[in-house]
Amino acid sequence: MPNPFSTASLVLGAAALLAGCTSPDKAPPTAAPPNPPPAEWEPILERPYGASGWAAVLAEVQRTLVLPLGTPVPAPDSRVVVGFEVGGGMVMKQWIIRSLSPAADSAVLAAVSLLDFKNGPGYHQPSVTCTLVVPAPGATSASQHREASTRWQRTAVRLPGEADSTFVKRVLPVSYPSAEYGDLQALTCRPSPYGPQLVFTQSVNDPNMAYSSYGWHNTDVFVLDPYRPHTYAVQQFRLHNGGDLPDQSVEPFVADVNADGHPDLVTLVTYSQSVSGGEGMPPGHMDYYRVEVWHTSGLDAAGRPRYRPDETPYPYLEYRQDETPGPYPEEFTPATVRHKLAQHQRQLRRAAARPRNPAAASQPVGKAGANLPLEGDTVH
Repeated sequence: MPNPFSTASLVLGAAALLAGCTSPDKAPPTAAPPNPPPAEWEPILERPYGASGWAAVLAEVQRTLVLPLGTPVPAPDSRVVVGFEVGGGMVMKQWIIRSLSPAADSAVLAAVSLLDFKNGPGYHQPSVTCTLVVPAPGATSASQHREASTRWQRTAVRLPGEADSTFVKRVLPVSYPSAEYGDLQALTCRPSPYGPQLVFTQSVNDPNMAYSSYGWHNTDVFVLDPYRPHTYAVQQFRLHNGGDLPDQSVEPFVADVNADGHPDLVTLVTYSQSVSGGEGMPPGHMDYYRVEVWHTSGLDAAGRPRYRPDETPYPYLEYRQDETPGPYPEEFTPATVRHKLAQHQRQLRRAAARPRNPAAASQPVGKAGANLPLEGDTVH
C-alpha cells in the first residue's frame, strides 16, 4: 500500500507550485529526491511491539501527543503536516511543513521525536525522509479530546460522589491513565473549604535528551486544587532531570519550608549521574536528592489559586553521594527533609539568641596598651 504522506507527493506538490511561478517559456526544473521514496519503506515500530504501517505511526504520534495547558482544542478539520528523517531506527530530525499554532506544532514535534523503528536504514546509510499529516493534533480520540478540553480550560468539574482517582482519570485520561500506580495523593498545601489538593506525578520523555528513547528524563507534577464547589484548578509543573540517567523519581508532600506558618508544596526529587568505573572497574552511578518548593501566591483573574516556584537554594536539604559527608542514607524520605528543616530552624534560633559579638562582650576592660589575658590563659 503506497504511503499517502510520502516525500514523493511532497516533491510533486512543490514542483507544481514552482511551475505556477515559472515563466511559460521555461520548463520547471526537476530534481530527483535525495533518498528513496518512503513508499518503498513500510515502517515497523519498536513500540508498541509489532505495530507496522503508517496508520500505526500516526496512532503512536497521537497517543503520545499532549497539548500544553491553556492551548485551544484543535478543530476536527485542523491539521499539522510534519516532516522527519529516520535513520538507525530513530528520528534523526523533524520539522513543520504546515503549521497550526506554536503550541500544537511543538507538541507534534515532541511526539514525532519519540518514535522508534525496528527497521529502516542503518546508521551509515542515507536516512529516509517522511511526511505525516496529523489531524486535530491531540484531540482525535474521545480521551484526547477530554484531556485537551481540560488543559484548555485549566479547570475540571467533579461529579457528586466521584472518587478521587475516578475523577482525575476522567478529566485527565492521557496524563493519568491508570490508578494502579498509587501515586495520587490528597495534600493540604493550600487550606480550602472545598477539600484538599489532589497531586500526582507523571514521568515524561524529553526529546532534547540523548537517552530519551530508553526511558524518561523529566517529571510533571499535576495539582488539582478545589477553589469553588466541585470545581478544581488544574496546574502542571515541570521538573527537569539534573542527572543523565532516566530514573528520576519525584515524591510530593507538604512542609512549612520557610517557617512562616503556611504549608508549602514540596517535591523530593531523586536522580542519578553516571560515573566511569575507572581502570578495570565497571561503570556505575551516583545518587542525588534535592527539593523543589512551591508557595501559594494568591488568585489569578479567574479566581484560580496560583503557585510560584521558590528559587531559594536549600543546600541543607540536598544529598550528593559524591560530596555529602557521612554514610549513604538507605532511604531519603520526606521525613528526612522535615527533620533537616527542624534542625535548620533550631540552628537559626540559637544563632539569633547569641550576642552579636560575644568575644567583645566578654573581653575585660583595661588600660590602653596593657597586656590582657588571651582566651585559654589561666588568670591567678
